[in-house]
Amino acid sequence: MGDRGEITVPVDINFNCRALLTDMHSGNLFKEVCRPTPRDITVNLKPPCVGCSGANNMDPNLKYTIKGAIFDSQTISTSLDGPVTVDLNFVSQLGAPTATERGLLISGGAAVP
Repeated sequence: MGDRGEITVPVDINFNCRALLTDMHSGNLFKEVCRPTPRDITVNLKPPCVGCSGANNMDPNLKYTIKGAIFDSQTISTSLDGPVTVDLNFVSQLGAPTATERGLLISGGAAVP
């Protein structure tokens, strides 16, 4: 931080997620490591779906979008009594206020239905 509490940019954004390996789609990991493709990752936080069966079709209360995320690493975990999971790590950066190709966008409100 600067002398007056200012944030020094760029600031790294790390996004980690875990998925069941059976939920993964085919792709070329070598290509992602050697020539990573920037992508936007969106996480929607929806209100609880009380009494519904299946997918929650409600609009999100809060939405996080990580713009320009680059694949960083993966870790595959397995155990004798559980499913095989993969941890995926992506990185992006917060930059100048005028930079729109990378960063973190937060939208929505915390309204309760």
